[in-house]
Amino acid sequence: MSHAVRLFDETYRVMRELTDDHGQSPEELVAALLADAWERECAGYDAAFHADPGWLATADEVATDPTEPVHEGSTYPSTETLFRALGAGENDLEAARRLDREDPGAS
Repeated sequence: MSHAVRLFDETYRVMRELTDDHGQSPEELVAALLADAWERECAGYDAAFHADPGWLATADEVATDPTEPVHEGSTYPSTETLFRALGAGENDLEAARRLDREDPGAS
């Protein structure tokens, strides 16, 4: 499926300059910009978890305990299920539910 997007002339000119400078098609430029924006969005969640010593300690415990259900290769039906298995608190579980609502196919 494809969709047309209307751009102001000035926006299109800037886009063409960027694509010409980087040897990209407009579609490649948009894909790269969206991927970068997604990475920045995810980094905000990552930073929150890395700043939480309790969450990190729990994640380290689970990662090193072979009896825990969370290990390399495990799959989970949702981000919330994964976070719950890692012992996340209610605030983190709510963040996981938001992620699942925003992109239900990403889990």
